[in-house]
This record gives sequence, structure tokens and C-alpha cells, in this order.
Amino acid sequence: MAQLVQMKQQIRAIETIKKITHAMRLISMSAHSKMGNKINNLQNYKNELSKIINIIDLLDDKSIQDKLTDLETPKKTLIILVASQKGLAGNFNSNLFRFFERNNSVSIDHIEYISVGKKAGDFLRKKNLHFKNFDNFNLQNFYSIAKSIFEIIKKNNYTDIIIYANYSKSFFIQLPEKNIILPIKINKTKNVDSLITENYIWEQPIPEIYKSVTNEYINFSVQSILFNSLFAEQSARFNSMDSATRNAEELLENLKRQYNKLRQAKITKEIAEISSAL
Repeated sequence: MAQLVQMKQQIRAIETIKKITHAMRLISMSAHSKMGNKINNLQNYKNELSKIINIIDLLDDKSIQDKLTDLETPKKTLIILVASQKGLAGNFNSNLFRFFERNNSVSIDHIEYISVGKKAGDFLRKKNLHFKNFDNFNLQNFYSIAKSIFEIIKKNNYTDIIIYANYSKSFFIQLPEKNIILPIKINKTKNVDSLITENYIWEQPIPEIYKSVTNEYINFSVQSILFNSLFAEQSARFNSMDSATRNAEELLENLKRQYNKLRQAKITKEIAEISSAL
């Protein structure tokens, strides 16, 4: 009898877990669908910024990096690690951290770190690294976090800015990526005539325009990477919770089958004992 009671408690516990994982699966799918409508708009805006930078770069004889930094400035690198705020997303964070360890070979003497998300902060803390942490990373405040990071970038004369984050290759595949924000690298068009320039009126001097546009490009790049990380996180969490729900269903089926067999065996035994006593 005690064994039946124990199995009944296990069944109830698994049913509760199944309800939780199913609810999280639905929430992740809903968030992913809402965010998916914005991905194309973000990419289109980034392409337009790249086009403007391309045009100005072709009109001016200076290189991109000469326009942005002093060549005599010592090398100073900012590395931003973007992970999730919460767990229950499969190997979303672990793959990113392994990728970060393999690819992060910058000298510690010339490097500053920023972590975005609780999991990123926990990882850098275990590595005994000094960093500024932006916690409470979610869809409601990712824009304010990106804005704060950009303010830090403006106050410091960084020569290199690298962001490690996940992106969604497909709904079922999320991959870590190394994003180089500075120096700016865009696909250049060698012939300025092939670009549509008549829609642009240059009222300010080219260096001023270039600085303004590149600042917007850097700011938007940070926002875009944070948004894509959240987008990939929802996919990863859905897949993880979907697998957990399916596993719970299989485990429930097996436990209920074992429970019924054991209950029937006990009933048969009790009937046999009663029959033998008559």
C-alpha cells in the first residue's frame, strides 16, 4: 500500500511539472512570435545605415578608422558578453561560454568587460574578472541597457569593441557569435555611382555627418545584438520546455502503467487471500 501511495505522489508531482513546462513553452512561443515581426525591420534599418556610411566613406579620402579615432591612441578593448537572465533554456548559455573561452584571447592589460544578463555576470565572476554588470535583461528594458552601454562607449576611447552573443540561425538552432563593432566593418561598394546618392543632402561637413552616423550605427548594433539574443533565447527555451513536456508525458505514461499493474496485482492478491479464507 505504501508503494502505491508513493507512486501516486510521484504522478502528481510530474503532472505539476508538466503543467509548468507547458505554460513556459506557450509563453516562449508567444514572445518569439511577437519579436519575429521586428527582425526584418531591424535588419533593414541596419542596411540603410551601412549604405550611408559606405557613401560617405567613398566621398571622403580618409579611411573609416582614421575618421573615428586618433591613430596614436593606445589600444583599448571593450568586450561585452550577452547571456540570458534566467535558465531553463537548454545549452543556450553553456555553448556561448565555451565559445567565449575559445575565442577571447585579448590581453587582460588592455581590456574592459561588460556583462548583460545574470548568467553572463555569474560566468565572468567565476573567472575572477572585473566587469560592469547589467542585470534584469529582458524585452522590456533591453533598449535602456543598450543606451547605457552606448553612453559608456562614448565616454571611453575604445579602439576595439567585441560582443559575444547568441543568434538564431533557425527556430531550432541557436549559435554563439563574435560581433566586431569597432573597428567598423561593412561591405564596401567601390563605385559610388552605383549607390543612390540623390536622396541625401549633406548640409554639415562630411566629418560631422560621419561621426553622427557611425555613432548611430554603433548604438543600433548594440541594440540589435541584444534583441537578437533575446529572440534566440525564446527559441531555445521553447525547445527546452517542449522536450521537458514530452519527457514528462512519457514518464507519466510509464508510471501510470506501473501504478495500474501494481494496484491490480494487490487487488488480485487480496481477492485470493479472501477466497482462500472461505
